[in-house]
Amino acid sequence: MKTIKLVSVLAILVCANMGFAHTDPKKEKPKSESISNEIQSLLGRSSLVVEEDVLAKVYFTINLKNEIVVLTVDSDSFALEAFIKSNLNYSKIKTKGIKQGKRYVIPVKLEAHK
Repeated sequence: MKTIKLVSVLAILVCANMGFAHTDPKKEKPKSESISNEIQSLLGRSSLVVEEDVLAKVYFTINLKNEIVVLTVDSDSFALEAFIKSNLNYSKIKTKGIKQGKRYVIPVKLEAHK
């Protein structure tokens, strides 16, 4: 009798897990991807010329007006740091549902033209 109960409970759990595993392919992109795409479009119009690839980590938050507030830019290139701050700071974003006040980090790479 115990084995019948155990098997039936396991069968119910397996069926329930299959229902939760179903994903909807029509879902929106994750919000982090949307923010990344917006930041990429804001920084895409670069007039900076570099001789080698430059990397930076941008730490930012979103204020109550849905604007990007750059907290710090971790990079060896002062020109890249200034460019990122001038183009991102207080730029309004369109992505909805972002937590204001939360600290975000995004890597930025500026590639040299060869």
